[in-house]
Amino acid sequence: MRLIEFIDDFFNFDRERTLAILRGIAERYPDLRIALTNGVRGDMLDEEIIEHIKRANCVQIGVAVETVSPRLQKLIRKNLDLEKLKETLRLLRKHRIQGVHTFFITGLPTETAAEAQAIRRFVAEQDLDYPLLFIAMPFNKKSPLYQMIPPDRLAAAKKEEGYCDYRWGNLTFGELPYAELEKMQMEFFLRRMLRRRNLPRFLSLVRGLLFRFFFRGDWMALRWIVEHLALRGSGENVDRARQRKLQKKRRDMQRLAAALGVAPARPTP
Repeated sequence: MRLIEFIDDFFNFDRERTLAILRGIAERYPDLRIALTNGVRGDMLDEEIIEHIKRANCVQIGVAVETVSPRLQKLIRKNLDLEKLKETLRLLRKHRIQGVHTFFITGLPTETAAEAQAIRRFVAEQDLDYPLLFIAMPFNKKSPLYQMIPPDRLAAAKKEEGYCDYRWGNLTFGELPYAELEKMQMEFFLRRMLRRRNLPRFLSLVRGLLFRFFFRGDWMALRWIVEHLALRGSGENVDRARQRKLQKKRRDMQRLAAALGVAPARPTP
């Protein structure tokens, strides 16, 4: 065994327990590597813990930020101390912890354009290597997030092509349109892939895509990247491309339904 991956999404909840685990790994299994992929709470790490994370040969660590807006931090009940988070990120860089992944969520209910753009500025200011941006999507109808959705937005979502319990079409619940949030996602992807220290990983991804394209005929992933790179400068073009895809899917469903002699199905809420 060469690597242990911890899936605990709050690994550092108990400081003494965290230190005991890290010390034990470093002392008993010096050749073992660990990955804290599911996350630590960024405002509860101090330099002593980070030093032990380094000694335990940590190769990946996830820090869930969600939003850099203090107002939205309270709204989603995360209540992250953003100043302590910045200090944690500084210490992770100081001790050269590998694979620091930072997770962000945009499109939250009531999120303003300024609050969404603040995520982009935070990533640049903190010089983050692996920022990942997700668009908010509530799954559980009884969850607080679902209850925050304005009724008019919820009604609009149910009219979206492709809406169902696990997909909300092209709708977001903040101020910025979905296409703009997708552009931000692509910017974060390019930042991860084109950083000099991440370049070997990017070249490996490209090599894998080309192999799948030329030898397996799997061209969808390559086409997705090329389309988004070409269209990322215009939200209107992204919307048009998405609408063309939805129209093609609808035609394919209609042809399949006709061949089977049944009425075409539409996902229902």
